[in-house]
Amino acid sequence: MKKPINQVLRIGVLLAVVLFLLMGNIQPVQAAVCIWSGGISSDWGTANNWTNCGGAVPGSGDDVTIGDVSTAPVLNTTASVTSLIINSKGSLTIGSGATLTVGEFDLLGKLSGAGDLVITGSMGWYASAEENDGLMDGSGTTTLNSGASLSFPTQTYEKLGRTFINYGVINQRNAYGLTVDREGVLINYGTINVYTYDDDMTLFKRKENPGSGRVENLGSIVISDRGAVLSQVQLNNSGTIQMETGVLTLTRSGTHSGSIIGQAGSTVMFSNPDSLSAVVHTFENDSSVEVSNVLIDGTELDVSGTFNIATAPGTNLTCSGGSELIFHESANIGGLSEKIQMSDCHISLPASFSGLVQPELELNSSSQLTNLGSWSISKELLWNGGIVDGIGTTTILADSSYRMGGVGGCQLNSQHLINQTTAEWQANTLTLSNDARYTNQGTFNAQSTASMNGGTNGVFDNQGTFVKSTEDTITTMDIDFSNKGIIKIEAGRLVFPNGLTSENGTEIVLEGELETSTPLDLQGARLSGNGMIDGDLNNTGSVVPGDSPGKITVTGDYTQTPAGSLRLEIGGITAETDSDILIVQGAAALAGKLEVSLWDGFTPAVGDQFEVLNFASVSGDFETVMLPDLPAGQYWIRTFSETTLRLTIDEHYQVFIPFVVR
Repeated sequence: MKKPINQVLRIGVLLAVVLFLLMGNIQPVQAAVCIWSGGISSDWGTANNWTNCGGAVPGSGDDVTIGDVSTAPVLNTTASVTSLIINSKGSLTIGSGATLTVGEFDLLGKLSGAGDLVITGSMGWYASAEENDGLMDGSGTTTLNSGASLSFPTQTYEKLGRTFINYGVINQRNAYGLTVDREGVLINYGTINVYTYDDDMTLFKRKENPGSGRVENLGSIVISDRGAVLSQVQLNNSGTIQMETGVLTLTRSGTHSGSIIGQAGSTVMFSNPDSLSAVVHTFENDSSVEVSNVLIDGTELDVSGTFNIATAPGTNLTCSGGSELIFHESANIGGLSEKIQMSDCHISLPASFSGLVQPELELNSSSQLTNLGSWSISKELLWNGGIVDGIGTTTILADSSYRMGGVGGCQLNSQHLINQTTAEWQANTLTLSNDARYTNQGTFNAQSTASMNGGTNGVFDNQGTFVKSTEDTITTMDIDFSNKGIIKIEAGRLVFPNGLTSENGTEIVLEGELETSTPLDLQGARLSGNGMIDGDLNNTGSVVPGDSPGKITVTGDYTQTPAGSLRLEIGGITAETDSDILIVQGAAALAGKLEVSLWDGFTPAVGDQFEVLNFASVSGDFETVMLPDLPAGQYWIRTFSETTLRLTIDEHYQVFIPFVVR
């Protein structure tokens, strides 16, 4: 029994020694550089289709090169290689269900097929003038793993026509980006670094007739430097786009739940340069846009998230080309830039929008600003046409610049506009409709031949100063005009087709012409100055002709009620030149009070006559007459003729009768 056991032990020891000697003589196997020849067929799995591969198919330790051959390889199984180079005019097809894993990958030719490619190391994506060079297409997926990287060394556009998923880092360092086309989709979970070097770059390009190519950003796109970056394909952003001071232009639709964040001086432009189809960008509740400038041209933005353009000097929100910027109720509007410029554009602000102070707004023809909340303009409003509507309130703050001009008409529809500064109405028709209300608490300066129309229930509420200031111009206020302040007609003609009522404590100062189709009704108001009332005048306030001295002319009838007064100043015997006069070209119906005073140190003499009232006919008389005091022995005589009222200075004569005391 002992002998067989010893023999087994001796055999085991001998085998161990032999194995040890054999292992000591084994040399490391060198990785092969396998070159595709395609001499037999297109099958990757046929060894005779490869040269310099040790009579086998490439394995996980091998480097693979595919060049320009007549029969290109097709991979129909799972394989792994250390590196893969597809040279110019070369191609590889990965069949359905197959997966190729590579460490390093250089694409100069074409990759296609329904199978998948996984890159674990670095990739260089090249292109040339050859149509299929630098092309990935097919229904398969290419994945750049976490920790892997991709670069684009050549100065031409690489082409993506399949799904490319990035978990690693993509570095774009030249002006030529990636053509995403032929159903191509780039899905980014990692980082895309874009280095513009202050130059222009088309990051994502499309052909003239694109398919459904798009970019889905769930990671980060970081744009460095000050250059302009263009995306011509649909870009949906649920990750982060970070910018320095350059320009990012998006020319296709997108859905955004992520953020676009830029440093001071950054600009995002939404455009539709070729109008192939409608371009709509939807910013969902969790989205945010925080940049210095936003330009919208021919597109629609629907915003439910955060939108913040700092109001710092030099920032702009420009909307043109038939664009729409719609803020929904959930939107958080932090700022809309220093200056909003609208031309053929619609911006809608929600009812939840309240308290924002906007420095500058320029509203041009064919534009519409819908405001359902309340906001203020603090620096400048240029209203050159277009519509301001909605049931909200817009306030133009004191010390801001406010001008209305342009062509095509300005419309205020349902909106309440409060002016607290000096508004210069330089041109254009202004229409107030659908219960629109214009409240003037500052100065409203009508400078041109233009009209303001009331539309449906529009009201102009003057609580400040309304000025008509330019000679040889006619301003027509065809609107419900409520005067609770001052109307100053410095020059030109001011027309009220619907009449004018001026309430107690208000004032009308004439240096030009005021026309009314119904009587001008002074309900406790004061009318003064040198000018013309073209129409009838009802005085239940006070009429004070002249600017010491001067005249007021009424082309129609003049009716003074018991509550009214006519106040005149006398400084000489010549009416209008030295003394005040009221000229009524129609009938004068008198009551109330006549108050006459002397001015500029004038002392009348006996026999002086002063024409103070001129009329076509007269009825009634002043119930109270207040005349200046005269020296002892002198008195006033009031004389009515058929057309005038004159005041004359006369004196009392003393007769001396001698008598004798006896």
